[in-house]
Amino acid sequence: MVQFGSRLTEAKQKKWASKYVDYDRLKGLLGVVVSKKKKEKAVGARNFENGLSRAVIEKALTECGCGGERVVKEWWSVRGSYAVLVQVFDLGLVLEFEKVEALALSESSFLKDRWAHHRAEDLESFREGEEFGAEETSLRRALSQLHSDANEILEFVLWNFTAFAKITKKRDKMLPDEPPIRDLFVGSPQVQALQRAEDLRSTLAGIQLEFARLYCDDDLSEAELRLRDQPLGYSRDSLRLGYRAGVAAMLSVWVLWDCVEVVGDNRDSVASKPAWPVFRVAGELVAWHWMWGACVHVWTTYRVNVDFLFDTDPRAPQRNPFEVYDEAAMETILLLALLLVYYKATYRDGLPACVAAYVRPATIATLAPVVVVCVAVMRLVLPWHRRKPLWGSLGRVVAAPCRAARFVDAYVADVASSMVRILGDAMWSFCFLLGGVKESRQTMAVVCLLPVWFRFAQCLRKYHDDHEKKQLFNAAKYALSLFVALSSALQLTGTTWLVVFCLSSAYSWYWDVFLDWGLGTTERSRMYPSWWYATAVVFDVFGRFVWLATLIPPMEFADRLKKIIPEPLVPMLALAELARRCVWGFFRLEYEHVSHVNTRLFVPTHFTLRRPPKRTPPRARKIQSFFESLAIAALVITLLVRISSASAAQNDRS
Repeated sequence: MVQFGSRLTEAKQKKWASKYVDYDRLKGLLGVVVSKKKKEKAVGARNFENGLSRAVIEKALTECGCGGERVVKEWWSVRGSYAVLVQVFDLGLVLEFEKVEALALSESSFLKDRWAHHRAEDLESFREGEEFGAEETSLRRALSQLHSDANEILEFVLWNFTAFAKITKKRDKMLPDEPPIRDLFVGSPQVQALQRAEDLRSTLAGIQLEFARLYCDDDLSEAELRLRDQPLGYSRDSLRLGYRAGVAAMLSVWVLWDCVEVVGDNRDSVASKPAWPVFRVAGELVAWHWMWGACVHVWTTYRVNVDFLFDTDPRAPQRNPFEVYDEAAMETILLLALLLVYYKATYRDGLPACVAAYVRPATIATLAPVVVVCVAVMRLVLPWHRRKPLWGSLGRVVAAPCRAARFVDAYVADVASSMVRILGDAMWSFCFLLGGVKESRQTMAVVCLLPVWFRFAQCLRKYHDDHEKKQLFNAAKYALSLFVALSSALQLTGTTWLVVFCLSSAYSWYWDVFLDWGLGTTERSRMYPSWWYATAVVFDVFGRFVWLATLIPPMEFADRLKKIIPEPLVPMLALAELARRCVWGFFRLEYEHVSHVNTRLFVPTHFTLRRPPKRTPPRARKIQSFFESLAIAALVITLLVRISSASAAQNDRS
């Protein structure tokens, strides 16, 4: 049978993982107490006869000479005599219960307020006799979400109650000479009130009753079954995503292995080819598509209401993070396949003879980058119903400061400012397609500085609209970045550039951590695991300095950078900044969500007229799956043949 501690660990919900009773620490401390018991007499502690009282235990510890704040903060690490450790174990029980009780009461109260708001706002029209319209699906989903949240809190309460019951039973069994505490602790008014969870169960019953009234002809049993099975708007085709991701990984290994083998035969690497920047910018865009999927995944998992914060059109189809992953996987497959074909077409005998006999390698080498650009443009525009909000936001960004900046526009501008290297590669690709037109360093500087300028203009417009001095300091941050980039473009080297560079990096990092993420305030509530925040702070330092160091640096610095970092690894610098911006987005939206919660009681979860995502017809899905299966089989066979022929050639040479 699986031990309870392991089952509890598996059952923990990520968002509340640190709020569960620390069963393993209590169990470990109990083992230390038992080891001390053999050498000392029983204490006869009776700490729970009058309920749970921390003061009684702390008084007993003070009499034993082991009181103080440290014992309360780190009770699990206290070491001493048997008499001390028995009291410390009881203190640990009380402290863990207070932690569990605080979260349960807070979440139950929050859910109760949400339910009251939902009844007052969303259900009032139906009580007045209005007919169901396009809101029906959204209303079902909102009730199901409330029901799911209530059950999560109830599950949290019951798991912790069971943990307290088991650890106190284990304590009574392992310390038979001490007065038993299980019945006293579990039967105390505080623990019983937690276990009953009357307010929570009342809210849960109200949700079921309302759902039964609206959809099940007042049948509560049917309502409970349908609520548990009600989808929340997400459909995951894990199998398709799995094999597409597998194909993308296989192609990645093939590209790396083949490039290394070719370079080993005294041929140039792929980074030295004329069209390499075209593939590089496409790869960076695909990488951001993966990162956007990660953003949506994190926000969805931890209930950050992106639709509300971004002011999304409620009539737009819902997005599933796994659908984003699926699209990114397909784009990765296409990009890597074209890169492999292009690379092989640039050297003698790179393509199979059967292909070279019908199509000239030079033609393939010319067409492959063109296809990459066409596909990239198509994916940036289509499907239009999904891309329209993005392009609308970009239009408002470009119009700054003539247009008021919404939160989503500021987010898009910030992301665009992290893509200056991608814009440089895009500019080069545009000149490449025009037949090798040379771009000047000054032109590249202007193109790369535009996103930073637009964000700077947004800050000035925000100050004009809201009269917040904070916006002036934010504008100063982007002004420093503009100065660094402009001085780099004009090749103004020296200590001044270095000082401004370090100042801009430090200032931007400070703004990220303390203003955009709100980590400077102790009362800020947090939705993510605690270790995420410390890791993000450290990562942001690295990302800020690395990215600004590559923002069109002075000529001498660029030459040194090329000596340190090989050309094929240059995209890693852009990817590092994209990853930093992705992580920044996790906490920026989380802080905005928390700020709304503090000012508006909660962020609404119900959106009217919300439509499910469009689905591909079954017949089209079958045809698509068939051709994908054929492509995967051909890829595997080709790869095996390639490996076999390479091994045979190597054996012949040896």
